[in-house]
Amino acid sequence: FDTNMSWSLDEVSRFTEIVSHDRTTVDVSLHPSEGDMNEVLAKCAWLKERGYKLIARLVGYPPLLDQAQRLRSLFEEAGLRFIVNPYQGEWQGREYPRDYTDAERRLIEGSCASLDPALAEDREQVEIAAHILRMHEQSPRGRLCRSGSLYARVMHDGLVYRCQPYESRGWETLGNLLDADFRLRGASMPCRSDLCEFEYKYLVATETVR
Repeated sequence: FDTNMSWSLDEVSRFTEIVSHDRTTVDVSLHPSEGDMNEVLAKCAWLKERGYKLIARLVGYPPLLDQAQRLRSLFEEAGLRFIVNPYQGEWQGREYPRDYTDAERRLIEGSCASLDPALAEDREQVEIAAHILRMHEQSPRGRLCRSGSLYARVMHDGLVYRCQPYESRGWETLGNLLDADFRLRGASMPCRSDLCEFEYKYLVATETVR
């Protein structure tokens, strides 16, 4: 469950009444320029005390990176997991994550210290961040991908796209999840995208379709 934790404490309390803690992970997106992080931390700690799993995320937007260490300390001292997710986009004429400096890359990679490598969920967080940092190095275009057969992007109205990059470009709808005859693709298909943050997970080995 994703939230910026802008709810009031009463709303957080109401959440605990209707959503079971034993099947829920709360992903908290941190926006230090838009809210009081101590208030966000207090709500997170309140949920943790009631058995919810939480992870606090800071997007590694370049102007925010100088706050990463402070926020990491703040949340980890409260026993909460913290991670910096690589930023994907432009800033001051530079393209990220490609143009992160070595020091910025080390900061992002080092932010995973509170995650437990023994847990599959935490290992996946580390893998995703590491992949995004290097995903500009090789295009997935033309390679066979399981998205559309193993994975799909489902929208609020039930419309299904093959994957997230396809959804953002309006490519290849698979139908509607609410239709009785909806089916995923029966086999892997070539990728049409030049970048994909999930390619490490869904590409088929190293096969390339010419």
